[in-house]
Amino acid sequence: MINIDLTTKNAVYNTLGPQAQWVQHRFGRRDYPNTELAVETVKQVISLSSDTVNFISVFGDPSEHTDIIEIVNYLDQGKLVFNSYLNFNNDTLIEALNSKQAYIVFPCYGIYELADKVVLNSNWNQILSNLKKLNCTVCVEFYIFEHNVHQIPQLDTLCKELSLELKLKPGTALHPDGFSPIVDYDGCWLYDVYSCYENTTSVKWPNLHQTVNGYNSLIQFIKPVTGDSILKFGKFYKIDSSVAADSISISATGHVFPSYELLQIFSNALCTDWNFSFSKIKHLNKIKPEYTHLCSALTTISKMLEFNSLSTNQYSDILANFANSNV
Repeated sequence: MINIDLTTKNAVYNTLGPQAQWVQHRFGRRDYPNTELAVETVKQVISLSSDTVNFISVFGDPSEHTDIIEIVNYLDQGKLVFNSYLNFNNDTLIEALNSKQAYIVFPCYGIYELADKVVLNSNWNQILSNLKKLNCTVCVEFYIFEHNVHQIPQLDTLCKELSLELKLKPGTALHPDGFSPIVDYDGCWLYDVYSCYENTTSVKWPNLHQTVNGYNSLIQFIKPVTGDSILKFGKFYKIDSSVAADSISISATGHVFPSYELLQIFSNALCTDWNFSFSKIKHLNKIKPEYTHLCSALTTISKMLEFNSLSTNQYSDILANFANSNV
């Protein structure tokens, strides 16, 4: 499978995703670039492989790509995985996805009146309309929190009525104590959400409130970190190590990586809200554990930036370089 991040454009704002969150950032939209892959670049990659194509987005949504209809129509039937918040009004795209027998993955953080509490600007009526029109396979990935766990029976009924797959997952917890502060696009703290499981029988936080735990976790992020994009000069303590290669993954900037994890870390490091210099991340003259793996991955990424961009190198040459490397 090839992972392709088509665009950073998005009609919604996921307060628990890379749009809003990374290791040294919690307040408001991050400064990620507004960009998308050229349609001819996408076609070139697709034409050179018989693998299934997985359209993902670290910051964006593939439905927002300018030429998404042309791209979907270029694919063979049954060769497309499409990850989307389904917050679009585009019947032509729905028809294209149906005709290609796409596999749709819909990350869901609440239904009906709770649809827009984590993924802001979500329009449940539009999402539901799209779910009803899609006759290809759709998998609803429902993230469970204490404020939405009561919706599981409703969602299960809806999925059975519309013949949708349903996967239940614990809600995203940015703090080790199992919760996440929800901060909007402009950096305003709204409330906290507490992760839980499908079989949770009693909940402490069924309603959305700001909590003391949330306050204590956010105060360390009040002063923003000033740094640089990894494309300019990413400051980090360099650690050499081998990185497992699992699947070719292409960023919205046209950089190719041998794993999806490296694509995600690179995309996050495009922003300027981080600084992993040794003086910033050490404790008792040792690197904090949470930064060790990131520094190792960033070291690997920095070594690739001379050859892995599709704007300066041929896709086949980049793959050949990966084959001859130790990643």
